[in-house]
Amino acid sequence: MFKSAYVPVVGWSIILQDYDPATDGPRWCWWRGRCRELNVRMPLWRWTVEIAGRGKSYRDLVGLQIRDLDWVIDEFDASFNELAVASLKYHMDHSVCFCSPERRVKYQTLIDRLSEEPPHVCDTPEKQAVFAAACPRGAVVDSEAVKPIFADFRRRETEYLERVRQARHAFVDIMPELWS
Repeated sequence: MFKSAYVPVVGWSIILQDYDPATDGPRWCWWRGRCRELNVRMPLWRWTVEIAGRGKSYRDLVGLQIRDLDWVIDEFDASFNELAVASLKYHMDHSVCFCSPERRVKYQTLIDRLSEEPPHVCDTPEKQAVFAAACPRGAVVDSEAVKPIFADFRRRETEYLERVRQARHAFVDIMPELWS
């Protein structure tokens, strides 16, 4: 016999099933499920009662900050990296599929590439000092002193955008592996 009920008020599930010592393991136990929900198993005569608590959403498990699907639809390019990172984290740690050590390294490398911070205008203290002197209070002034700083920034930004483009292509290439 197998009966289950969901209690929406508290978000818990209650399962009553026959107990088979050959396959069901200990009758008294507790564990955390893959979505970090609390599961408790206890005996009730010849049956086993399992109570499963409310788990975290996939979004919360992987730390995804995007909360609004309309934003993703409107600003897909701005959301792509964060969505890709969230999917990789989910498939590394929370999916029902096994993530081999080799695949884990590949995914983590891709996460690092997709999470790279964009370059700042001034990447050294020397450039920051020149920029601060030429542009008081953050007001950008068209001066000969800052032109090399902006030229270097545009070069670094172009290189960064190319690295992001390559990382996105690498993610698209492994998307067929991301299923559970």
